[in-house]
Formats: sequence, C-alpha cells, structure tokens
Amino acid sequence: MTLTKYLNCLKLNWQMLKHCCRGRFLAPEDYARSYDRLARNYDHSWLERLKAVTSSLLDELPENLVEGDILDLGCGSGFTTARLAECYPDRCIVGVDISAGMLDEARRRCPRGDFQAADMLTFCQQRQSRSAALIVSAWAIGYSHPARLIPEVSRILNPGGSFLLVTNLADTMPPVFYAFRRTLAQFPSRCTRAIIHHFPPSDAYLAALLKRQGFSLEMSRTGAIEIVPPSDQDILDWLLNTGILAGFAEVLPLHHDNEVRDFFRQELSAAMTKYPLAHHYACIKGTRPC
Repeated sequence: MTLTKYLNCLKLNWQMLKHCCRGRFLAPEDYARSYDRLARNYDHSWLERLKAVTSSLLDELPENLVEGDILDLGCGSGFTTARLAECYPDRCIVGVDISAGMLDEARRRCPRGDFQAADMLTFCQQRQSRSAALIVSAWAIGYSHPARLIPEVSRILNPGGSFLLVTNLADTMPPVFYAFRRTLAQFPSRCTRAIIHHFPPSDAYLAALLKRQGFSLEMSRTGAIEIVPPSDQDILDWLLNTGILAGFAEVLPLHHDNEVRDFFRQELSAAMTKYPLAHHYACIKGTRPC
C-alpha cells in the first residue's frame, strides 16, 4: 500500500468515526431522495430488467387467501401492486414505499391501490396483529432491516398467510460496489455519512430468519440477472437512474463532482474486466402455520 493510500484509509476511518459519533448514517430518507430523483425513469432504466424474476415470484401467489389485507412492502412504481390487484380484485391492497416520487408512479399504474408513504418497518410496527392475509416485498427488504422486519411480518399475518419476497443480496453487482469502495477510499473527505446496510448475505440467512418466526418454507432459490449497460448512455448516469446506487449516491457526490465521477468510472471499467456485472438475488416464500 502506498503512503497516499495508507493516509486516505486513515482519513476515511476517521471520517466514518466522526459520522458515527454525530449520528450521521445512511438513512431511509437518503434512499427516498435517490428514488424520488430517478422515479420517472426507473421503469425504463431498471424495472424492465427485473420483470421476469419478479413475475416468477408472483407466479407463487396462493390461490386461496385467509382473511385480511394484502400488503406490498417497498412497492416502488407499482408493478407488483398492480399484479396483486389483478389477482385479488376483492381485497384491500396496500402499497408502502419511502419515496413519494415512486408512489406517484404507482398510483398511475394501479389506481385501486391504497398507497402510503412510510418506511416499511415503521409501517409494520404500527400495523394491527393478524390483519394481513398476504405480504409481498419485491427488491426492497434490504433497504429496511430484515432481522427486525420479519418478526413484524409474522405478527401481522393471519395463520395460513404467506410472505413472498425477492431481494438483491449483499454481493450483487460486484464491479459497481468495488468501484464505490475504491472511490470512497480515494476521496475520504467527500464522504458525508457512515454506511450500515442490511442487504442479506444469502437466501439461507433469510430462510433462517423466517424459520425462527415459525414460517413453513415453501420455496427458496437464488439466481443472477446478467446486466448489459446501454451503449448510448454514460454508464454512471445510467447507474444513477437504476436505483443500484440509491442512497449510496448521497454518501459520495456522484451526481455533480466531476473528479469523483471520473475516478468512479475508471475504477468501474477496471473492475468489469475482472467481475461479472450481474444482479444477484434471492426469492423466498414462507407461510405461517394455521
């Protein structure tokens, strides 16, 4: 390690310690701000790439439901909510998301949905016990705290109710987060928050959380979606419109600092020659015993 890299590492650790002491952490409102910014382009930039996997999860929806509402946690632009409304026309469908911009898109896509702007964990903590028949979360649970959220999901579901989720895992898109870490280390003074994320490490980790709450596991699988960036766009601008860097773009000035942007692109280009640009995910379905 060169002297400059060593000094930057010390500076970054010092910055992170200061942010921790001052309570400046990457927070739900940071994710919300990112998704508000990209909401109108999200479907084109990213949702189209996720639809096949999301649809395969929704193919696991139960035909017969116990009593209760249907909750879509982290509903985003409403793709999953609209499918739920189509499958269960007589049920109350509640879509929850932290981004007002994404909720605007969801309301246009699914006028029948009851959409609420809230952090999904806070929403669940305030929800009445045994009030839901089905809870779905597509690509969102990592923005919350799975170890705290899943016990709330268990409490909210009626016996016989199901929980279906698909989420990106912590090792997703390795070139992107390698480049992010390298850029963070290169520009420690431009880091604005400490980062503690809760994206799950594996499907086994999620399965263990569900089993601990008494869920019967009906399906668990992992996979990877190969990503080919569009050739007619700047790769960083495209990434910022996908949600992959949602929240993280509030930690480093990736939108407007040209020095930071150029370094990130350079590191990303180098990393893409070593690691696959693939979205690693887990799909799980669990049911509460009757």
